[in-house]
Amino acid sequence: MLFHPRRKRPARRALRRNINLLIISELFAELRFYFPVAVLVFQSITGSYAAAMSVFALANIMHAFFEIPTGLLSDRWGRRGTLIAGAIGEFLSAVCYAAAFS
Repeated sequence: MLFHPRRKRPARRALRRNINLLIISELFAELRFYFPVAVLVFQSITGSYAAAMSVFALANIMHAFFEIPTGLLSDRWGRRGTLIAGAIGEFLSAVCYAAAFS
């Protein structure tokens, strides 16, 4: 049973709220409307759909590979620090992607 840090009674309402927030967060995080367009762009660059889809497959494999290390960082830095570091990393990768030559 989960307990709220300030209270000694179970915090079911807080748990239910966190689960609902997680569901909403994951829903919006996984809405990637650019994927169909990105596949076509990568296909025009590489010349094959297999190579274009390999880019996305590699990204998913790397995502799975880094799940445990980021969990360890979350234990060390806290959830907020890890989320901020991830947001900064995502921003920097978008800047690098935008600045890349075609």
